[in-house]
Amino acid sequence: MKKFIFTLCIAGIAGNALANEAAVNLVQRMYGEAAKGRAGIEVVAKYADSGLKQAIRRADASDMLCVGEDPMWGNQDPQTRAKVTVKSAGGNKVSASFKQYGQNVRRSYTVNCKGGSCKVSDVSGLKRELAQCY
Repeated sequence: MKKFIFTLCIAGIAGNALANEAAVNLVQRMYGEAAKGRAGIEVVAKYADSGLKQAIRRADASDMLCVGEDPMWGNQDPQTRAKVTVKSAGGNKVSASFKQYGQNVRRSYTVNCKGGSCKVSDVSGLKRELAQCY
């Protein structure tokens, strides 16, 4: 019985490690796309879960300028060639750190992974900010 419980614990830890790695890889892929000139909000929408996609669509339909900065870079005119460090921040959080105009910036991603597929459910409070637009 002890061996069975130990095996379950090890499997759970390994599963969490794989999910964390997948979440980190997703955020790294997102910054790779953004560095190639794609707008951050488009990249976020591409990898967003249904709740965040709906918030983006509603805010977009309201025709209000409600988010004044690129959600990935935290800047209106992002320096997309910045070196980005992405790491797991525990649980379903992923942290991206980089510099924008000499200032340290940290963006926090909430990423949920299920069955090898990961989706972004928030970027540094973007979902709440978008909800104020409609």
